[in-house]
Amino acid sequence: MEPEIYNGTGHPEVWLNKLKSFCYQNNITIDENILKFCKTLIHPSINVSEANSFNEIINIIKSDISFESYKNSVKRKLKRLKFGNDKFKNEEEILKNLNNFQQLCYEAEINEFEEQKRLFMNALSTCSIQHRFIYDNLNNINSMKELLKYFDQSLLKEKINNGSCIALKHVATGKYLSCCGDIKYQKGSKCPIVFVEQTFLVLNSIWVISTADKLPDKPSESVFYGNTFYLFHKTTGKKVDIDQSYKSPVTQNAEVSITSFKNETRCQLMATNSAKNNNDCILSKDIITLKNSGNYILRSHEFTFTNDNKTYQEVVGHNERIGGNDEWCIELVEDGI
Repeated sequence: MEPEIYNGTGHPEVWLNKLKSFCYQNNITIDENILKFCKTLIHPSINVSEANSFNEIINIIKSDISFESYKNSVKRKLKRLKFGNDKFKNEEEILKNLNNFQQLCYEAEINEFEEQKRLFMNALSTCSIQHRFIYDNLNNINSMKELLKYFDQSLLKEKINNGSCIALKHVATGKYLSCCGDIKYQKGSKCPIVFVEQTFLVLNSIWVISTADKLPDKPSESVFYGNTFYLFHKTTGKKVDIDQSYKSPVTQNAEVSITSFKNETRCQLMATNSAKNNNDCILSKDIITLKNSGNYILRSHEFTFTNDNKTYQEVVGHNERIGGNDEWCIELVEDGI
């Protein structure tokens, strides 16, 4: 490769590093010789004849009006920079765009984090999951390192759609909402039991979210907070039913089972989150509470009961004050296991 002439169209430190690399590759290793060679490659409109070190050369270049013009051109690039959803399709593309952003900030000498944050948020589509997630957590972000950490976390967030396969992890105990079609309550409705078990995902822990009282053919539109939906058990095709006319085995709250009955409005569920409003779509990894049309809230706790010599952790519906036992982490299951 041929050495580049510095003409004010690049960052002097980046240019100098490239020049040093060229010199080392061509066995020019003494700093004094590199310095002399360096001076010959700088456009004569920038007078570096009196410079006695690399730092002095850099300072002279940076004091020239051409460097201010260069920085302004990079700032304009940053303002025009956009991260569309297509930019996040693969890991290589993500890294390329993040590195490009940080390099442009360096070359524009934008060191203030508030300005970096403003430019980064401007590069994200305001409708994107990434923009929304970072915006919701701005109070926790005080450095570029933290901003990129939250950006990485946002990539794990995906929209929950009508027809999505999901899992619900009980936040307090770390166990998944589950059901087995042939295990039924011995009293009450005598329908299949809904319980929580296992801290890892199994087939009995997969559910399909549907905005209609039937299993969708395929995933479609997003599901929003405030919208009603049904939760169908993947393996049985039956839906979650919080029925206050039957008592749960241990705490005598409303019984939770699965049913195939149609047109039961109590089977309609709604997700809530104190930090979200009804314009927000539900995202994978959101922490939600679930309530039915009768305002009975889905809860689990450490209470257990025995059915056919096997112990189950109770899941109930209640209409009391919401607490930590009512929180569920909704997870998108890509291929239904």
